[in-house]
Amino acid sequence: MYQLWILGALDNTGALATLGRKMIEFPLDPALSKMLITSVDMECSAEVLVSTYVRTLTYTNYEICVSVIGKLLIPSILQYF
Repeated sequence: MYQLWILGALDNTGALATLGRKMIEFPLDPALSKMLITSVDMECSAEVLVSTYVRTLTYTNYEICVSVIGKLLIPSILQYF
């Protein structure tokens, strides 16, 4: 819970914050989810998306990564454009 609070996903009372609601749309580690969302505001989402994809490949099975990136992650990040 502390990590989620530090990332801004939870407010001071432990309730889900607006950023937290966006973060749960991504099937990723909370830090990676925040990085993707923040990248849109910083106008570097393409670079962060590739970085996240590569990082995800190193921690999980390749077929799962392709499925997640292709079906969930890319449509989710594109809705912020």
